[in-house]
Amino acid sequence: MTQVVLEPGNPHDFTQNELDELSKLLQEQHGVDVRTAFRPQRGYGITFPEVINVFVDVSEAASSIAGGIAVLKTVVTWAQNRWRKDRDKDTRSKPRPRVVVLYDGGGKLLKRVTVDSPSGEPTEEEPLNESGRMPPDA
Repeated sequence: MTQVVLEPGNPHDFTQNELDELSKLLQEQHGVDVRTAFRPQRGYGITFPEVINVFVDVSEAASSIAGGIAVLKTVVTWAQNRWRKDRDKDTRSKPRPRVVVLYDGGGKLLKRVTVDSPSGEPTEEEPLNESGRMPPDA
């Protein structure tokens, strides 16, 4: 079974209920095993965007990579819905950007998607370098 780890960039940006909702959505739509992990906060944790790191244990098999991309799309849609909900709640200000970063199971950066346009549509960015990030321990 494909393993997925959700790791908030700042654990204070997401409630446990929101992360549980996303986990359940991923399990139902993709049949993956999801866990949430948190790293100890360093510094003040002030970043403008809300970041969620997604580690998907994919192999070189095309079906596994396609599954990782499908997981990414689901997380991006979830982030879009959160962004639009915040926009609709307070129409006088623009919501904070949402950033979804996809890593493979070994920590290699695969994709970075930002939700921060007037329509809430995502923009995909190619990774700028090959540096990785190790998946957090449970």
